[in-house]
Amino acid sequence: MESTQLHASPLSIQQARLWEFYQQNAVYHAVSVLEVNGPVALDTLQQAIARVVERNEILRTAFSALPGMDVPMQVVNTPNYGYQIIMLEQLSLVDQHGFIDNIVRQLRSQPADIGQMPALQCHVLTLSARQHILIISLPAFCADRKTLQLLAAEIQQAYYYLLAPAADSEQEEDELLQYIDVSAWQNELLTDEDAAEHSQFWQHLDLTALDSLTIPGASASNAADFRPASYQISVPDALTTKLEALARELQAPAEQLLLSAWSLCLSAYTNQEELIVGVGNDGRNYEELAAALGLYTRFVPLPAVLDAEESFAQVVRQIGGTYTNALEEQSYFVWPEQAQRQQLPLQYTYQQGIASYSHDNGEQGEPVQFVLRASYHCSEPFSLKLEVVHEADSLNLQLHYAANSFTQQQICDLAQAFSTIFEDALSHPNQPIKKLHLLQPSQEQELRAQFQGERVEFPALTLVDLFEQQVAHNPTANAVTHNEHTLTYDELNRRANQVAHALRAQGVGHNSVVGLCVERSVEMLVGLLGILKAGGAYMALDAQLPRQRLNYQLQDARVTVVLTQQHLSSLFMDYPVETLSIEALQEQDAPASSEDVQTAIQLSDLAYVIYTSGSTGNPKGVLIQHANVSNYIQCLQQRLDWQAGWQFATVSTLAADLGNTVIFGSLVSGGCLHILDYEVATSAARWRQYLRQQPIDVLKIVPSHLSALLATDADVDAATWMPRQQLIMGGEALSRTLIARLIEMQAPCEIINHYGPTESTIGALYNRLGHVEQIAQGPQERIVPIGKPLDNLAAVILNRGGNMVPVGVVGELYLAGAGLAQGYLNKPEQTQEKFILKRWGEDESVRYYRTGDLARYRADGKIEFVGRADTQVKIRGFRVELGEIEQALQRHPLVQEGVVLLQEVQPDEQKLAAYVVATQGTILAEKELKSFLQERLPAYMLPNSIVQLAALPLTLNGKIDRKQLSAQEPINSTASASEPTEKTYIRPRDHVEIRLATIWSQILNVPIIGVLDDFFELGGNSIIAVRLMSLIHKEFACDLALSALFKHPTLGAFARVLRQGVAEESSAIIVPLQTRGEHLPFFCVHPSGGTVFRYQAFARALGTEQPFYGLQSPEYELGASRLEDIAAQYVQAIQEVQPSGPYQIGAGR
Repeated sequence: MESTQLHASPLSIQQARLWEFYQQNAVYHAVSVLEVNGPVALDTLQQAIARVVERNEILRTAFSALPGMDVPMQVVNTPNYGYQIIMLEQLSLVDQHGFIDNIVRQLRSQPADIGQMPALQCHVLTLSARQHILIISLPAFCADRKTLQLLAAEIQQAYYYLLAPAADSEQEEDELLQYIDVSAWQNELLTDEDAAEHSQFWQHLDLTALDSLTIPGASASNAADFRPASYQISVPDALTTKLEALARELQAPAEQLLLSAWSLCLSAYTNQEELIVGVGNDGRNYEELAAALGLYTRFVPLPAVLDAEESFAQVVRQIGGTYTNALEEQSYFVWPEQAQRQQLPLQYTYQQGIASYSHDNGEQGEPVQFVLRASYHCSEPFSLKLEVVHEADSLNLQLHYAANSFTQQQICDLAQAFSTIFEDALSHPNQPIKKLHLLQPSQEQELRAQFQGERVEFPALTLVDLFEQQVAHNPTANAVTHNEHTLTYDELNRRANQVAHALRAQGVGHNSVVGLCVERSVEMLVGLLGILKAGGAYMALDAQLPRQRLNYQLQDARVTVVLTQQHLSSLFMDYPVETLSIEALQEQDAPASSEDVQTAIQLSDLAYVIYTSGSTGNPKGVLIQHANVSNYIQCLQQRLDWQAGWQFATVSTLAADLGNTVIFGSLVSGGCLHILDYEVATSAARWRQYLRQQPIDVLKIVPSHLSALLATDADVDAATWMPRQQLIMGGEALSRTLIARLIEMQAPCEIINHYGPTESTIGALYNRLGHVEQIAQGPQERIVPIGKPLDNLAAVILNRGGNMVPVGVVGELYLAGAGLAQGYLNKPEQTQEKFILKRWGEDESVRYYRTGDLARYRADGKIEFVGRADTQVKIRGFRVELGEIEQALQRHPLVQEGVVLLQEVQPDEQKLAAYVVATQGTILAEKELKSFLQERLPAYMLPNSIVQLAALPLTLNGKIDRKQLSAQEPINSTASASEPTEKTYIRPRDHVEIRLATIWSQILNVPIIGVLDDFFELGGNSIIAVRLMSLIHKEFACDLALSALFKHPTLGAFARVLRQGVAEESSAIIVPLQTRGEHLPFFCVHPSGGTVFRYQAFARALGTEQPFYGLQSPEYELGASRLEDIAAQYVQAIQEVQPSGPYQIGAGR
């Protein structure tokens, strides 16, 4: 029978929403499966279906666009439907079920052609004379799940009407409200006089939050790839009884309790306190629509803010109130034009079930029963949808999911987590939701065992014991080298013994904290070992720290002796501490004994104290014992198979523990430690030259540091860049971008990702990624996992309530075992806060360190780092408490509020950005704020930019919305109130300046660069400067050290250096930081490290009338070790600038 079009009408709101996705992806069918039991008359059944189609226009509606229109119309046709009988009586029961499943699967996945008729398709499968299956399918444009239920009931009623028309004659007289009329009424509602008032409920809904609602482990996909699938969740009768009892107690519908539990589960999986759940309602809110067929179900966004301290009962009341309002106002919700195709990834639907339809056949004989066995419907794409059908005495829960995004195992795990938290919430409705469990106790025990390092009993040896073993085994082997200075194990041991005896004479003994302030040199290792041999604990001091911070550490650790070098002794002149010069100890007429010190050092003794950033505004000292380091280094030596004679390289400061891996690793394995100068470690050309002349086997480095060094073409021989055996990366997250770079370069070494906070002794987890050939053949993951715990260590991931999370769910990482520090020096409250005792059951208690890092378990047995739970970050290998910077900002008298963020400029490059609110009516000067901070914070903690805002943005629950800070309109971010707001712009004038400006723009992310622009004022820092030098070398084939940039920070000045090709200038002692002005020049001697980087702001602060020259340590040519020789060279350099006095001379703090 051919169809004839009767009339056309615009799409309903629901159909218009579906049309947006239809353009990206095929619309699938709504499918139902009915059992028809009894002596059914198939011809009467067909007539019943025909009658129902004739009564309901939506069952014979197609969709097509009229000429000149882009959006189709509903087109009602004359009655038409598909009907097919398939005989399956000859098949076995198993084959019958297989056939049914197969046809349902085909119908569900078959794209619907919405322009073709007939819309309704019926398949009658005859299993036996008394048992049939009726499968009904419709395009999703024409039906929702409730339609499938109502359609089954109406077919049954029509069937019995045809058998006995007089008994049901009222059906003949019914006047149906057709879908096309309801559609017109819906559209009119949006423009009536009450629409503005009703739509207010939706006006402040922030739909951008939908973008962050992703489930961990989900594969990236879009609407075009959408393939729905479902998973049945088993619900015990006892749980249904609990649900109904609590619903009565809270006086809330069961659907709101289920929605609240689903929201809790989604909050845990998405790691979001603020959710938007797409809530479906069948839209039949009026009596006239109660039995109406068609696409009435509509999903509207329901916002929910989940406070971890609230109880489940409170969550139900909060979500229930919003839910009720949303359903009342759903007719007035309209998707914003820019979000027409915005998906609601997380959805929920609830409906009362109608499972079977029976009819008293009276004298007509045995009745035929229609039983709805299954129904499937999808009106728009989603990631996850919980569908609830509440029968009279049971719950039917189905978890629908995008099969293109999730595996069935992932969905199985999520379903089990939902069941667990649902049951726990029903059992403990007044308990804070953060305390609710997602795992059963047996699952927790299984995860704990999986992420427990192997239990290994290492020899009970201190660091001194381990070192002296190598002295005995390899006395003549090289132990340490720096430039041209090399010591064998025996020589290193003897010199360290001399220091140890001298320290003992000063009263240093067990657990005495001794300051160690030494430049990168052989003396650094001599001093370190000397302190340990004396029984003391070393505390590395960075001479470039502000004096205020340096003095705080000395005072906090109650240091009475500082071991240093002669030219650094002046740093401690104004602090009551005894200084010992390592050089002076060697040059004494009667030097101390070089024999081993007889000190009974215990594993429980302190090995070192290392200061990390503190949220209270002051750094805190972490107490590390010999036992901690001994377990760590013996584990790595065994696991990584370090060999005697291997060459290790350290490129980082001793004031951070990053380099301790290779320092102690070389000393306990019989290797040789290469201590690289700052200028070598920060110059790609010098780095390559060093490794070419002195190949390295093991290197540990921060990923951003390595990325900066590798900012050149990949055709350079990787053997000249990389260690021969192992590249260990730690200190910050390892990006896939850097891994791809190493693969491209064909790095010859094994790559290892290493993770661990200072409180867990250098490192706690490791992931051996393998060689680049293996990595290239493996999965190309976006995030590189941090691996599994080392031997005798353990890791657990807990939620905010202290309960373990399932695989894939984000929580806070806690560490336990042999690596845990003793605590924080003189800070018992902070120690108690961060080092906690957690009970597991009745008999087991474990001491954990709260890392503050967010992580998740992976299905492959590894842990993945996600980010920070607090305001602590890692930048360039240093751990920074953003709160410490914020407190320093707020000490400025004109700053009312301050917030600091770590922002990613590009992979492996991050910057600190500060946002401040000033006291009323004040315009802040960024330069002045930076100078203020420079007096209080080390260089690596200084923000790259400081932006003034009128107010800090807040979340719905009143917290600072850090995600929105960068989108705020600044009041003023650069100018001083006393300075002009614009700098004269001079465009690049020749090919050198143009090429240089292009490079600066690329790495600083600043679109326009002028000749007068200053690299560091534009946001440059030390790591970005290393990248710049690598790119300079690539672009200009000119080898300049970082000091050239410090001397000439503006584009024009630096371009002059490039034109002249004066690479040798970088080794000069004098660095002119400001040459203008009539005053006597001021000469400032470098701090530890040899560079004058930190004096730039000081020179600017003195103004344009004060000439300012820094005195830096030459890189290779110095060759002087005596203080008198160094001073003589500095005097000569000063006199080249100013031949005669008087002189103004200062020194670094």
